[in-house]
Amino acid sequence: MKELEETTLNNVVPEGAFVLVQTTNIEIPINNRWMKIGRDSSNQIVLNADTSVSRYHAWITYEEDSFFLEDLGSTNGTLLNGNPVKEATKLASGDIIKVGETEMIFSLVQ
Repeated sequence: MKELEETTLNNVVPEGAFVLVQTTNIEIPINNRWMKIGRDSSNQIVLNADTSVSRYHAWITYEEDSFFLEDLGSTNGTLLNGNPVKEATKLASGDIIKVGETEMIFSLVQ
């Protein structure tokens, strides 16, 4: 039972974090410590209409009280505020994430 409690606690992220997908104007809450972005339907953020997005393109993680963006070896790369993401990079509210041709705005309302 203790293992289950620890796993549940390890999955907790602060409320109020989300990405706004610009093309669809849909807000997707960041409600898990690991949110994969890509075309495959097994991702938590699915962008299957954008053919320049890899099946498993990038992910947003929550570690040590901060959110991070990391490219997962995608074909076309991931941009954060126009700059290529080469390693896990800390996110701030208002940051613009671009995967393929899709832009998303990361927001954290506290």
